[in-house]
Amino acid sequence: MPAVVYTMFGGVQAVTWTDVKTMTLIVCGLFAMIVFAWLGLPDGVGVTDGLAAAASTGRPLLISTGMALLGATLCAKGQSIMSNVEQIDRGYEDLDTRLRALGAKIERAA
Repeated sequence: MPAVVYTMFGGVQAVTWTDVKTMTLIVCGLFAMIVFAWLGLPDGVGVTDGLAAAASTGRPLLISTGMALLGATLCAKGQSIMSNVEQIDRGYEDLDTRLRALGAKIERAA
């Protein structure tokens, strides 16, 4: 309801400026996060070194990407096989058991 009243009194222009301010806050927060991450690197470690170290542990892989693949696999007809599920295991403990409890036909290969 407050959004409707705000739009009625301020019009679309007020809503647009609110969106501009929100996006500015998001971009500034992203920029600050990048700067603090860069400044937080240990002495003698550059950005490329840090990314290489993260890649060697599999950290750059997004857990949401793995979950998207898992969701697509569960929705597909027939049999699907997923590999490199360690990225999902890192973020979601015992997920295969939970999905089975919900009725998913899923098994973990040895």
